[in-house]
Amino acid sequence: DVPGGVNAGQGVHVGPNPAARDKAHARLLEVLQDAMK
Repeated sequence: DVPGGVNAGQGVHVGPNPAARDKAHARLLEVLQDAMK
């Protein structure tokens, strides 16, 4: 664990978050599509 960040003393979360990954991927596609217009 690495101390610091938003929740000091609680370490760093290293587990996956499928919902966040899917949301980020969808947003990335939106940004790329807008850039190609």
